[in-house]
Amino acid sequence: MDMRIDELGPGDLDEATALLASACAFDRADVVAAEKLFGGAPSHQAKGLAARQGCGLVGVAVVAARWLRLLAVVPSARQTGIGSTLLGEAIAAGRAMGEKRLRTGDEPGNYLAPGIDA
Repeated sequence: MDMRIDELGPGDLDEATALLASACAFDRADVVAAEKLFGGAPSHQAKGLAARQGCGLVGVAVVAARWLRLLAVVPSARQTGIGSTLLGEAIAAGRAMGEKRLRTGDEPGNYLAPGIDA
């Protein structure tokens, strides 16, 4: 099945929350999904990316300035290149924002639940 990457929108919140619940077993990112997916910070706004197969959401990534805030893929779709594709798109989005590299795990206001399981 073909995968496509597009922008994550507020209409995706319920499906993305369910995705985070299954993909981030050790990080309760689903509890704060709206903030992680769409929340901004004082100096930057977030850009959410959605990986879709058919009509379903199989992965998400969020870039906020120089930070990769979140990257998650449903467990049943892992090891298929979705995460790598999302990461590449996140890097491109960061570059489009003028960033030279992305950081993770230390975005001010988001570092307690980065959304990336070890």
